[in-house]
Order: sequence, then structure tokens, then C-alpha cells
Amino acid sequence: MSREENLNTLKEIYDLTREKNWNQYDAPPMPETVMRRTFDIITELDEEHQPESIHPTAIESIQIEYESGSTPNDGIYLEFNIFKNHIQGYVHLRDKGFKNDRLLGFTSECIKKYVDEYYLSK
Repeated sequence: MSREENLNTLKEIYDLTREKNWNQYDAPPMPETVMRRTFDIITELDEEHQPESIHPTAIESIQIEYESGSTPNDGIYLEFNIFKNHIQGYVHLRDKGFKNDRLLGFTSECIKKYVDEYYLSK
């Protein structure tokens, strides 16, 4: 997706998740800090590094995803959950297993590093 599309998606997520029980399963409202950090990251990422999808989670994070491959058994899946105090990164190399990292910092550079290493280089 483009930066503009992702920013529009974030606006929709913000509007959807402002109230308690936004998912009909008693989820708390999305923290403003999480929304602001996600907005900053998406704004800073160039078009090549924009995520393919963005979703709210019931655990007070925004999840951004990258995926490649033509079948469920090949390719790469990257997932980043942006929380108030950290970013959780999940890398699934479908033919080699997965890696789960707690990333330091809240910059687009953290995400770009993983996208470059695991996604764009394949």
C-alpha cells in the first residue's frame, strides 16, 4: 500500500478504536501514544518500505505486516506490533522457521532494517 493509503487506514483505526469495547470483545481504547508512534513511523517510511497491511489489536498495539511468497509454504512474513513502550518484531521465514525480537527504539529505521534484510532482499 502507499503511504497515503496507510495514513488513511490509520485515521480509520483511530476513529474505530477510540472507545472501550471497539472490537465487541471488551478491548480497551487504543492509547494515543501508540497511534502517534505508528503515524510517525508510517510518515517516515519511504514508499518502498510501506507495509502491506495495518491492523489494530486488542492488546493496545498497532500491527503492520509485510508478506511475500506465492504459497503458504514459501516466502517471508514480517509483523511489527507497535506498543507504548516497545516494538515487537516477528519474522517468519517459511522454509526456515521464525525469529521473534523486541526492537529498541520507535523509529522507522528499526523497521526498515528488518524489511531490507528479510523482505526486500529475497
